[in-house]
Amino acid sequence: MRKIILLLCLIFFTTSFASEWYEKNKKVLVVFPDYIKEYLKKSNYFDTKGKISYADYYLRLSLRKTEKVLPFSPSNWPVGWPEDREAMKYLKFATPEGYLYRIVGDYAFSHNRNKEAIKYYQMYISRCIIPDTDYMMKLADVFEKEGMLKNAEEIYKEVRDVIETKNFNGKKYSIAYLTKKIKKIEIAFKKLNILALNVGYNNIPDFIKSDFDNLFIN
Repeated sequence: MRKIILLLCLIFFTTSFASEWYEKNKKVLVVFPDYIKEYLKKSNYFDTKGKISYADYYLRLSLRKTEKVLPFSPSNWPVGWPEDREAMKYLKFATPEGYLYRIVGDYAFSHNRNKEAIKYYQMYISRCIIPDTDYMMKLADVFEKEGMLKNAEEIYKEVRDVIETKNFNGKKYSIAYLTKKIKKIEIAFKKLNILALNVGYNNIPDFIKSDFDNLFIN
């Protein structure tokens, strides 16, 4: 009986745990052939074991093998790459390599490699057939984390435009919320402009400080 319990525990611990980046992308794995799925599965396995160099290796291998069969098009669809109904549920939104770039972006983000995450999120978004508002917002958030406020502002504006067209995949963010995000960045820029002026702000009369606030912040 004890052996059975130990066996069940072993099965549970070896099958139940997955990296967050892998878990959140499990559904889109249907767009890949078995050998790409296997590379991603191995990458996830090594990531959960803390063997990052091995996890990196299998992700890069999946990228090389996928990019080798580009481009994906109805008249040039690679042999062995899924085209069934299950795969088409996702392929109507983005290309196969696009989903792989998204996965690599999530992997990089999970390891605080934000510059790399930005690169692959941008590659994913550029290969979306229908804009993905969730990942556009995620990209904007990473831009903000990296202090790339202008880039974040541009993405928020793009999301706002996409929401207004009603042609998107993902969450419907409110225009008011997006406008608030844009306004927050604009205020941050104005504050930076005040610092850049370097006119001894702390040594000037209060009534002049008030004029500066009205000009650059209000």
